[in-house]
Amino acid sequence: AFISLFCSSADEGQARRERLWALQQLKDGFVDKFCYRAVVSCHAPELVMTSFRGYASWHRDKDELLESILLIETLITLVKNGGKQAIYHLTVRLGLLSWIRTILVGRPTSQTLSSIESQITFLHLVSAIVHEVQEAARNQMIGQKTLLAEIESLARPVLHLYRSLATSKGERSNTHSKLITAISGALASLKSAKILLSFETGSSLRSIGMPLSLSTQFLSAVSSSLLDETVWSFCILPLDAEMSTPSDATAFCVTVLECAKQSEHLDSVLECVYLLTKRYKGNLDEDGAILNLLLNIRGDCRGSDVWLRCISNLVPNQNCEMILDVSELAIKILEMSNMKLDDWN
Repeated sequence: AFISLFCSSADEGQARRERLWALQQLKDGFVDKFCYRAVVSCHAPELVMTSFRGYASWHRDKDELLESILLIETLITLVKNGGKQAIYHLTVRLGLLSWIRTILVGRPTSQTLSSIESQITFLHLVSAIVHEVQEAARNQMIGQKTLLAEIESLARPVLHLYRSLATSKGERSNTHSKLITAISGALASLKSAKILLSFETGSSLRSIGMPLSLSTQFLSAVSSSLLDETVWSFCILPLDAEMSTPSDATAFCVTVLECAKQSEHLDSVLECVYLLTKRYKGNLDEDGAILNLLLNIRGDCRGSDVWLRCISNLVPNQNCEMILDVSELAIKILEMSNMKLDDWN
């Protein structure tokens, strides 16, 4: 019945009504893992995924936008209610994570996810599948190495959904706030998955990572209740330093350090700052802002090697007379710790 309705050959108006009815029935009727075998037998997951990919080239009006959102909501239901076997089938056999990335990067967002509502729903799909994949990985149902690569590759396109808001002017609406919250939630899911799947829980600088400038802009837009978790996500997931400038890196470091003063994840923040100060050594922190923030949190970093490594990356580069006293203080701290600056080069 699902195939005959979803693939109806009636005229366009009637065919759409039948498609919507079939999708609604699938979404509402799929209640547990025992339903998945019946769903697979009629190739419903493949049909839903293929239909959404085709949507980008033919959507035109509001009704078609609502249909695209229903397609995503149906996938979310399959993910959440299908159980472990469904997650294995969707990710390993059908490549759902790769499909998600293709949707995000394959065509302009204005075509594939043309409304903020559809973007929010799609981000809920990202969070749902990543959460369920973690559970499957714990049970060793899915290869962790391949899964980790797919998880990390999603961070950048997820953040890129914020670009249209970052360049827009005027007041933010409630819908805009919901999009920011959804992006933050998706990044948090990706961060949790990386921590579970990776032996190295710190950040990394890679070309597939999130741009530093956009990351800083996003952190400035996140609500205070989500800020600590979101900063942690940025300090765990890959960052792109290749296409970023020293000023971008400085702004990012300042932002995460300001947010880290009362953070439970200070070690992760410091590891991330260390990577960037090492990457841009000699060209970072011209006004001493990063150094000042590091010195301000020194009381929370007693015995932290990574804090000292951050300081040692910054101190030799200071040429500004206005921060000479700060540099001298940092050098004294290093001397008291029996460290030599060259030890960390």
